[in-house]
Amino acid sequence: MTEKDSRFYFANFAADILRCAVASAGGNRKRYRSSLIRLRSSLKYLRKAGRPEAYEEALLLMLALKCAKEDNNISKFKEDVNRLISSTSL
Repeated sequence: MTEKDSRFYFANFAADILRCAVASAGGNRKRYRSSLIRLRSSLKYLRKAGRPEAYEEALLLMLALKCAKEDNNISKFKEDVNRLISSTSL
């Protein structure tokens, strides 16, 4: 896979993790589970993209989502992810 592929899959992953955060913040468990399935699928593709640092960043974002849910701090998590995405050069 190419550099372009890894950027594409990371962007998909980021969109999926934001969907998870929005669903969690809204208390929509069904939507959260559905978004989590897509998130895991994106993670599989990202792992195969040949950019281990992007895969590791995705794993860290998943951990951060879990921590944000436990701390009831999803709003801050969404802000941080949006800031990360907007600062990433394409």
